[in-house]
Amino acid sequence: MTRRRFCVRPYDDRGASLVLALIFITVGSIVLMAVLAFADTSIRTTIQLNIQASGTAAAEGAANIAINALRNGTFGGSGNCFVASNTLPLPGFYQRSDGTRDSARVTCELDPTRTTDPIGTPARALLTLDTTATGLLGPFGISVTNPQFTGSTGSLRVTGDVQSNSNIVIQPKILVVPSGNLTSSGAIRANRSCTAGSGLFSPSPTCNTGTVIADPAYPMPSVAGLPTQAVPACTPVMTLPPGRYTDVVSLSARTSTFCQGGNGVLRFLPGIYYFEFGPSNVMVPWALTAGTVVGGELRPGVTVGPGMPLSNNCVSPIPTGPGWLAAPSPTAGVTFVFSGGSQMVVSGSAKVELCGRYAGTSAPIAVTAQPTTGTLADTCTSTSWPCAAIWTTAPTAFVVQGTVYLPSRELVLGLNNSTTQSLRGGAVVRRAWANTSRSTSSAAVIEIPNTERRTVVYLNVYVCPAQPTCASGEGELRLRTKVSVIDPSANPQAGRREMTVLSWSLQG
Repeated sequence: MTRRRFCVRPYDDRGASLVLALIFITVGSIVLMAVLAFADTSIRTTIQLNIQASGTAAAEGAANIAINALRNGTFGGSGNCFVASNTLPLPGFYQRSDGTRDSARVTCELDPTRTTDPIGTPARALLTLDTTATGLLGPFGISVTNPQFTGSTGSLRVTGDVQSNSNIVIQPKILVVPSGNLTSSGAIRANRSCTAGSGLFSPSPTCNTGTVIADPAYPMPSVAGLPTQAVPACTPVMTLPPGRYTDVVSLSARTSTFCQGGNGVLRFLPGIYYFEFGPSNVMVPWALTAGTVVGGELRPGVTVGPGMPLSNNCVSPIPTGPGWLAAPSPTAGVTFVFSGGSQMVVSGSAKVELCGRYAGTSAPIAVTAQPTTGTLADTCTSTSWPCAAIWTTAPTAFVVQGTVYLPSRELVLGLNNSTTQSLRGGAVVRRAWANTSRSTSSAAVIEIPNTERRTVVYLNVYVCPAQPTCASGEGELRLRTKVSVIDPSANPQAGRREMTVLSWSLQG
């Protein structure tokens, strides 16, 4: 029998090295996978960041293109922002670093709460159109006199430029007789001469320019077909509808102390009024010596009746007075049209406020008149003031919220420190005379408001990455911005608009 022999292998660490190798490989693999996973995540994040950055850059570029399109356009609140539509397509306009191109589209929305409609007023606060060569006694283009025998300078203050197509004559101080004064916040110019004398003009006038400013030729309202209306009986509040009025006797009676003790109110509803008093070869005045006249749509909260405020009762077509938010409807105001032989004479305790009709970029005419004819025309051509369509002699109040447009008639204003008189939409007249004892620090009598026009829009930018186009309904909203477009004049001028970014918000 053969006996087996067992050999015992000596103890060593040759097997351990394999275990260690396996551990190292396993751990290394795990670490490598973690590193690779982190690297993959980092790469993916980098790619996403690059995509995000490219999208942001594309959105901001598209917004800037849209803003520039508005600057070079004429959108002012009506029509389309971008000529053809309110959407600006930008196919393949942005190239990424990898050579692919993004498309975008920008939509435009008007913000009506911040947008102001265009306000059309004369370019100059006071423009006189007559070019007649004048002698010592007139006629004069613009005249400022002082009715006092002693005292201080009598002032006519104007906010805006003053232009006479003829001359400007200011009463000089003679011994104790005070002088007149013409003060303007703008320039004072005359086609012909100006009277000399320091302190009579502020600023110093530019005279003998040889420059004639053309009549702006504002559209005259049609009076054809207007119904003839009767003057209502004397009551505390008398309502007059638009139409043709010929009974000057009754009108004068309603605006006198004989009606309601001088406290009656004539309420002229919005519309066109044609005043035709008597034959056209003589001047026939409507005498307003007492009572209150209000023309136009009433402002909210205003109660018509005795004791109502002197002004700011009706809806103004220009941004003056409290409560003005935006341009009203063109049907909210009145236009008083006087025939060639008719005029309005306001004096005593009479209070008048007329709000003209809003007319977009044209002037909101409140008072106008037809030219004189026949022998009356000859008289009016050779003399200065008898053919005035408006003549005030320091009444309690005479306020016109709108433009006085009398290209063939005169404007005469009698002023003192206690009368409230203001033409807040400028005056374009044949000739003008102010007989004034007002102080030089008094408020402006003739003014034009700031005609700056502001349009505020929201621009929404949608980006379509790596797409040839970005049609409606496609893409992601990436940016929303609010932009203000300022037109210094009433009319938008491409390339001359002031752009202001009010907000800039990235989306997503």
